[in-house]
Amino acid sequence: MNKKQFLKQRKQVRKKYMALRVLVPMGCLLVMTAVGLMIPIRPTVSSVEKRDLTSFPEFSVGDFLDGTYTSNIGLWYADTFPMRDQLIAGNTVMTSMYGLKQQQIYGDLKKGDAIPDLDEVESVDTASNQPDNSTAQNETEAQTEAQTEAQTEPQTEEQTEPLKDGTIHEEGETFGTVYVADNRAFSVYYFNQSAADTYAMGLSTCSAILKDYGITVYDILAPTSIGVNLDDAIQEELYSSNQGQAFQYIAKKMTDGVQVVNPYDSLRAHNSEYLYFGTDHHWTALGAYYTYVEFAKVKGITPHTLDQFETLEFPGFYGTFYASSNQAEALRNNPDTVVAYVPNGTNDMSFVSYDGIEYQWNVISDATEYDENSKYMCFIGGDQPYEEIHNPQITDGSACVVIKESYGNAFVPFLVDHYQDVYVLDYRYYSGSLSNLVITKGIKDIIFLNNAEALSSEDVVSKIYNLAVS
Repeated sequence: MNKKQFLKQRKQVRKKYMALRVLVPMGCLLVMTAVGLMIPIRPTVSSVEKRDLTSFPEFSVGDFLDGTYTSNIGLWYADTFPMRDQLIAGNTVMTSMYGLKQQQIYGDLKKGDAIPDLDEVESVDTASNQPDNSTAQNETEAQTEAQTEAQTEPQTEEQTEPLKDGTIHEEGETFGTVYVADNRAFSVYYFNQSAADTYAMGLSTCSAILKDYGITVYDILAPTSIGVNLDDAIQEELYSSNQGQAFQYIAKKMTDGVQVVNPYDSLRAHNSEYLYFGTDHHWTALGAYYTYVEFAKVKGITPHTLDQFETLEFPGFYGTFYASSNQAEALRNNPDTVVAYVPNGTNDMSFVSYDGIEYQWNVISDATEYDENSKYMCFIGGDQPYEEIHNPQITDGSACVVIKESYGNAFVPFLVDHYQDVYVLDYRYYSGSLSNLVITKGIKDIIFLNNAEALSSEDVVSKIYNLAVS
């Protein structure tokens, strides 16, 4: 082959190559456009993000003239594109192959309020709400003394060697306020002093109003995984507030009538165990169990050991962190397993849903067929406004009510074997009066259970306060 023939052949090859560079992308674009126009296969719900996707906008002349209508069509087109969740996951894989780190998704890191020095903290004043009743006061003091003595009893679990330290010291990636390290995710916690004060006032007022009825208010503050599993240095770098100090502050703001259950130290001691999900913001049933043990100490009852329960496992769970980290590859490769412990007395319950309809359900449901994003709903039917559990094995008239958000779902099953009646209120959805409920149902224990992040929002805390004093 002479030089002229070589140059001619090279020119032809280059021409074909340039044609492919144009035709292949155009072909892919046309295929994607055709797929995008297939309205029947467009998703309407994202199971990963647990939300309804954007609906097609309704036409109006005003929206059309100012451009809002066409803009909303564009939003609908992008938000409901076929295989949207899979494409997002694929983009994350491609990005990771180039070694790129996504540092933000939903906003920047910020700083929470400074936690006041405990020496300067005084409990809230609810004197105006406390009637003078010496008999009720003596009963409360006797109960408090008995509970204090119960706390000094040895733990039910035998420890023959020091617990393993599972604190994570690894530097990870930050996704807005979600931090990924050691193939799991954490949500940054910001202390809010105003919300903490409102929370303490609400529970203290509740205790003051109802103590003459022989009702005891318990406060359980549940730490989130970042406070239990990450070392203090990394938390400081992320501006994540110290949850142990925050809980001490809130406890000191409470009046003496509120019985505080603080599982922070216990969970930190067990932090090498599977206490929190890696792809989801909730604790596992094991984390809830150690908190139940701490509650039992304060109340003066004997907790069951884990081997006394039937154990169910539901693998393949991807939670909220998986969605908020754009389906991070480190999380996708490490799905969670939901473990549940079935109560001995009964597994039957009922709940009233948002539409006012009553359903018969199970305390622990079989989540084998639930989709990969919903397996945490095996606990007490998920977040419902009002629930009842009646244990036929107990006939002493004992009753409690748990006021909670979703962290309480994994905790409630452990109470079933200690009360004849267990009532559950989700303060985000329940609209009735707490005082009327406890007096009508003969409830003697009110148990507030909230995770640290719930107490960072004044909107959330205001709902707790309003229910507590209702």
